[in-house]
Amino acid sequence: EILAWLEFRRVLFRSLLFFGGSSVGTPQKIKDVIAITASIAAKEKTAVVVSAFSGVTDNLIAMAQQALQGEEYYKAIYKQLEKRHCEAVKALVPVKQQPQVQGNVIQQLNALYDLCKGISLIKELSPKTLDTVISFGERLSAYIVCEAAKVTLKNCSFLDAREVIKTDSTFGYAKVNFEQTNQLIKNYFK
Repeated sequence: EILAWLEFRRVLFRSLLFFGGSSVGTPQKIKDVIAITASIAAKEKTAVVVSAFSGVTDNLIAMAQQALQGEEYYKAIYKQLEKRHCEAVKALVPVKQQPQVQGNVIQQLNALYDLCKGISLIKELSPKTLDTVISFGERLSAYIVCEAAKVTLKNCSFLDAREVIKTDSTFGYAKVNFEQTNQLIKNYFK
């Protein structure tokens, strides 16, 4: 199934690039990703998929699990995540665009904080809620990388994967609904 999906994606894009967590682990590595992408995008239509910053997924899981213990336990991890993502914006995004980008990052981080506060209050962490917490890693990373890439790639735009990738409700081990996902991807890129 995954090969059929990738082939479908290649119909839309000549190049489909995937960068894992270590590839976007530091601002310098993100600059390298942007340079690689720019060299390929100059020749052909390109889509880029990035993972959460290196180590962030593990931190998010730990944060959610600590939220079960009570409100005070997850705050230190939250502060580390906030600092790391805000520093990435400062290192990668032009000063003029920083307030808007920083505002959007803080808004997402506030939603993450509120979610963990809810976990701590009701003392429950369902697979669905854990999946939502984990998703913030990719959501933040992809947004920051895209905003940084706009300096070099003038036609660069951010797509929240939740808009086009649909899965079943087997949280923790969800399977992609390729028929629906492929149609949404096709419609989006028309």
